[in-house]
This record gives sequence, structure tokens and C-alpha cells, in this order.
Amino acid sequence: MHGQGWPRREVQGLLKPADSTRADRVPARTARAATEGPGILDRPRASIEGRGTIYTPLELVDRVLAEAWRLVAPGPQITVCDPSCGDGSFLEGARRALAGVGVQDPDRQLFGVDRDPAAVAMARSRLPGARLVNAEALVGFDWEAFAPGGFDLVVGNPPFVRILHLRRHDPDLAEALTRRGSPYASASGSFDLYGPFLELAWRLARRAVAFVVPHRFFVTEYGRELRARFGSHVASILDLGDSQPFSGALTYPSVVVLEKCVRRTFAFERARAGGLADDRRAELPISQLAPDAWIPLLPPEMRIIAKLEEGAVPLFGQSASPAQKLFVGLQTPSNAVYRLKVVAERGERLLVTSRAELEPFEIETSVTRAFLMGADIRAFAVRDRGQRVIFPYETNERSPGPGQPCAGSVSALDLRSCAPLAAAYLDRHRLEFTGGKLLGTYRYPKNLAAFEQPKLLVGGVASRGRYAYDEAGRYYVAGGGDGGYSLVPGPGIDPWALLSVLASSPLDFYLQRHSALFSGQCYSYGRRFLHRLPVRHEVLSRELAEIGQALAGSGPARARILERELDATVAASYGLTSADLAIIAARVPERFPASR
Repeated sequence: MHGQGWPRREVQGLLKPADSTRADRVPARTARAATEGPGILDRPRASIEGRGTIYTPLELVDRVLAEAWRLVAPGPQITVCDPSCGDGSFLEGARRALAGVGVQDPDRQLFGVDRDPAAVAMARSRLPGARLVNAEALVGFDWEAFAPGGFDLVVGNPPFVRILHLRRHDPDLAEALTRRGSPYASASGSFDLYGPFLELAWRLARRAVAFVVPHRFFVTEYGRELRARFGSHVASILDLGDSQPFSGALTYPSVVVLEKCVRRTFAFERARAGGLADDRRAELPISQLAPDAWIPLLPPEMRIIAKLEEGAVPLFGQSASPAQKLFVGLQTPSNAVYRLKVVAERGERLLVTSRAELEPFEIETSVTRAFLMGADIRAFAVRDRGQRVIFPYETNERSPGPGQPCAGSVSALDLRSCAPLAAAYLDRHRLEFTGGKLLGTYRYPKNLAAFEQPKLLVGGVASRGRYAYDEAGRYYVAGGGDGGYSLVPGPGIDPWALLSVLASSPLDFYLQRHSALFSGQCYSYGRRFLHRLPVRHEVLSRELAEIGQALAGSGPARARILERELDATVAASYGLTSADLAIIAARVPERFPASR
């Protein structure tokens, strides 16, 4: 008997906003004995509401197909396949186009595969003459027998499922995709399931592929293999920006069309905010689509980026770079156990709570450190909410001062002898963390000694860059998606000047054009995007430092004035014009809006 589907809370945010393909798109096992029972996707869909099913809107289906028809004109001999067809939305759109040019029996030119039997049944009711199969498309399916020679056009909206979740819910498919000899080169590292689907589509297509893919694919490390393989074949990209075409799901997709020939240029279009209407369409050089990142830039944006890079050095990574160290926040064994909220200070002890224990308990102050989440790093200042983190180490030799290299180190403490309250607390939660040789020590102790020195703090995900100066070296910062980064200025670099130039709108524009987009119109300010920010040493003036210091102590009204002064000063230093600043202002949100 089939089991029940996942609760909506488990589905939301995990899976792709699918076409007629479901939000329960995590595949079941590819091959299973009857006695093993059904897999997740073998289960019937209870209802759209109950299972979190999300459909591709008709407007987006037609937009994807319109891009494809630019390369493959619909006609009586054109075959179309969707390898994750769901209930057939894309194939039905293809049928409308084929019928529109006079094809008498368009269904016979349509092919689809999907592993959800309920979805395939629905597709068959809509497309009774199409060849539709209920099967796993990626492994174990005989595509050559299904359609010898492939298809003129492969279209669709494949599942967005990270390997972490795939291993948890369908270990057999995960193993089949990643094992030695797998035909899917993209199935390595922290890959996403749409990668193998894109590779499959490319093998099946004779002329073109048109897929909906997440925008983050353009810049993430796990997308490198796909970018290297397909960059020279991109015919067009439609960046949907923050238009949010999928009702009930927050995601940032793009439409990518690949052509089975090497191209010198590609068409790029960015949708207007709030819809799929055209903003502007430009033919851009294929050189913008490098393996390192696909960064489509319209000509005015290209000119701004070129000005910012001229005469500049990367923020970090070169001998002349203004930052000597850039490192991620703490990776604790268990955030629920190690992150604490101070209720009261009692001399050498603290009264605290944690997510692991809601009732207050005492712990030794000496084995905790002041702690910030990424959201606590504000623009030019920090929000100290009285948080602490358990830090079972002794720090030795703090940094000698601003601009000097950190000479510190840490040594693990024996908590049972020096902090019995902390030891007892950790003992109560031994199953909730994995430590090192001594009780409570971190599995990844890298950079632990680097926090207690003057440094800039950077929020990890934000709509605008959030930078603050920790002059006393007081704060430890969380790592991971809710954390941030620390940046140590090099010798002779004024930290306030560096903070000010990094926080300016021109450099935010640069980072956001190269970064990954997240929900809420936020961008990643991760190391791989921060390190490349272009900084001119001559820009790091005392004037900028004074503006930054003034911003740190200003209210919103004064801050708006100072930020405009900051942007104008930075823009002039990089040779940007008022027209350039107008373009930047249209792309980068205000940090201190008047309504605040």
C-alpha cells in the first residue's frame, strides 16, 4: 500500500517550484524489488494543497518555448521531448505551437518521461496521442529504444534537488548518479539534480535545449562543470530576476537555451521587476560565459565594471591586496548546544539559555565568547544581543595591533577540570554534537585564534553589504548560512577607509553583479565573491575613513546624507559619471531608505 506524502513544511524550500512537475519531485529509488515497497515519488499525490505542488505558469511555459522556437521553428517533422514532463504543461504548449502552424496530428511529435505515475496519467489525459512513459529518466531507461536518434528540441523545468536531500530521501538514485563510471560529469560535490537532467537533455537533443534553471547555477562552485561544458553553446538567457513567477514559492529562476553548435554571441534579456515582460534584449559576447562564472552584463553595466576594475587589485589574495586575511565564522559542533543567550551575569558565571535547554542554567564565563549572527552585523555597526558561544580553548598571544599579522594560537581546555559547569552541560547533550579528542572541542578548529584582533565583520547574506569594524577584537561570528565573515586589513590600511569603500554602492553593484541571488532579493557576500572586489589603494583616503566613522554613529536621516557623500566620493575615485551612478542606483537598493 502506498504511503502518505511529505508534509508541506518538509517540501517547502527543499524542492523546485516545478512545472506541472510537483514540489514532491525528489525521486524514488530507480530500481526496487516489489517487497521493498514504494519510493517517495511512487506515492500518489494526495492533493495540490496537501503536497505543496507548484505549477509552472502558462506565461512562463510559453516564454520558454518562444525562446526555443527562435532556433527550432515548429513544423510537421519537429519532435519535442520533456524528460521530467510532470502533467505535460510544456508538451501541451508545444502542441499549441505545432497546431498553430498547421500540423495535423501534433501529439505524435511529443515525447515525455516522468517517474510520478499520477502526473503521467494526467499528462496522458491532456495529450492522448503523445508518447508518455512512467519511468526514471536519468538511469535505467532505454532512450534509444524510446526514440532512436533523439529529438529536435528538449524542453522543461527539471527538479531542483540538492544532493544532500537526494542522499537522504533516495540513496539508490544518489549512488547511481555519483558512482564510478556515471555518465553525469556534473554529479559531483554539492551538485543539484537539475545538472544531470541538463546533461541528459543535451545528449537527447539534435538541435536545441530550453530549460528553466536556478540563477545560482551561474556562479556556484557545483555549477562549474556545466558552465564549462555548455558556455560556448548558449543561444540565449532570460534572467527572470525577482519576478517570482511561481506562485507560493520564493525562487530565482532563469531560462537557458542551448544550441548544438559553437556560438560567438548569445542573446540576454532581463525581465522587469514583477513580471516576465521584456526589459531590454542585447546580443553579448560568449566570453561573458566563462567556466568560473556566467555573468551576463548589458553594455552600460560592462562599462561600469570595467571602470571599477581599472587600476584596482582584488580585496584579498594578492601581495598588494588591502586585506591580509579573510575567513569564515565559527563552525560549532552543534549550534543548538553551543550558542547561548545571556539572561544574567553573575561574576565569573553566566546565567544562560540555549535552544537545547530553554530553562536557564549557569556556565563559566571564561569558556564563552561574545557572539554575533550574520544579521547582527549592521551597516557600520553591530547589534549586540547578549549572545555567547561556548569556546573551550585558551587563546595565546593576541594580535599586536591594527594592520599587524595575527600571531595568536589556541590550545584546547580540559573542561572537566577547569569548567565543570560547562562540562556537565555538554555531557547532557553528547548525542547532539561531534567533538574532538577533548570534550566540547571543535571538529574544524581553523582560524579560531584569528577572531581576537581588530577586524572588519561582514554579514554573509544581505540585500546590501553589511560591514562593521570590531576594533577591540571582541566578537566571534557565526559560520554557515546565518553567519558571516571576518576580514583583517593589511599593514598600513585604514580599517575605516576600507570598510567605507566596501560598503559603497559602486562596490555593492560590482559584488551583486557577480554573486548568487537568494530569497528576499538578497545576495551572497561569501568569500568567493568578496575576495574579488576591486579596490584601489588611492581610494582608501582619510576622507572616506571619516565618512565611515560618522555613519557608524548617525541616525537614518543623517546616514542618508552621508551615504550619498560616500557614494559620490567613491564614484569620483573610480572615474564613474553621474549616469553611471544612476544605473547603480537603479540596481542597488538604498541602505537607509527615507521610510525607515
